[in-house]
Amino acid sequence: MYKFNRSFDDGFPNLFINNEQDIRGQHVAFLASFSSPSVIFEQLSIIFALPRLFVALFTLVLPFFPTGSFERMEEEGDVATAFTMAHILSNIPISRGGPTSLVIYDIHALQERFCFGDHVLPCFETGIPLLKRRLHQLPDAENLDKRDGTPKDQLSSIKQTLKELQCKREERMKEFCDIQSQIIQVHEAMHGSVVDGQIVDDKDLTAKRLRELKLVLQGLQSEKKRNPRFVPVYLNVYDLHPINGSIHWLGLGLYHPGIQVHGVEYEFGGHDSPSTGIFRGKPRECPGLMFRMSILIGRTDLEPHEVHKFMEELSKSYTGTSYNLITKNCNHFCNDVSLRLTGKRIPCWINRLAKISEQLLL
Repeated sequence: MYKFNRSFDDGFPNLFINNEQDIRGQHVAFLASFSSPSVIFEQLSIIFALPRLFVALFTLVLPFFPTGSFERMEEEGDVATAFTMAHILSNIPISRGGPTSLVIYDIHALQERFCFGDHVLPCFETGIPLLKRRLHQLPDAENLDKRDGTPKDQLSSIKQTLKELQCKREERMKEFCDIQSQIIQVHEAMHGSVVDGQIVDDKDLTAKRLRELKLVLQGLQSEKKRNPRFVPVYLNVYDLHPINGSIHWLGLGLYHPGIQVHGVEYEFGGHDSPSTGIFRGKPRECPGLMFRMSILIGRTDLEPHEVHKFMEELSKSYTGTSYNLITKNCNHFCNDVSLRLTGKRIPCWINRLAKISEQLLL
């Protein structure tokens, strides 16, 4: 019904009611959610605006009355927050058809009806019968305690069942997340990019949706088997100096790249030993450097052992003592590896500053 455009500079919400012409002369019901203080002001603003749009009748449904447990004062200084909320809601503007109908579920004290003013018509309901009816539709409904009594007694009788349902929901959510993780990994390995959007919706944890995701995963795994030598190659770029934030838009910067393939990142660095200067590590986690971005260079048909063998051969020319900041640095190494694995060069801006320096030294 309404949309949250953006916040003003002071942090308060900028709100807009959609299709206000369509609700003129209509009976409008607003389902509110006061579960968090951060959204109460936003929703109150809409609640106070709707009756002024010439609606015939206005009904406010409040499944949860957030301050319903503090309606009395036991000592001087206590603040009866339930009365404060009731006083605010009592000042909802009157619509064309009369006072607002205020339907509140499971408020624990019936006498709180008298906290509300004459501009609203409070009606207290309970959702416990609806909850019990839904629980009795579950496969293990025979385990439910069918005792009657007050809403509080009924809620206590199904407390254990609610705990079991919560545990089952958490197990189902874990199963969904595991499948989502596998889908992302297979998709990234095959196509070099993550899946757009969130796969798992915590509002849809049905068995049907779970079967759909499993079919998606099976399809991706089958496609991967048909193309087993289809592996992405990434260039992971790190900032060597904070100045990159100011000169990156000029196509310049001090960067340290690494080549990622088969879940391993290969890099090159100098040291005083004639041994290899090539080292391997976890992707995007080069110690002491700030990760900037990951670039998909291409794909390779080399298996992990073939990549390892290639790196061993390359290490003979890329020793620790052969490192030169201008003529043979980590950028040159990544470019050579990229050409061998994908047939493509790395972006020229990665090593542009070194090339400029080389020209100046000629």
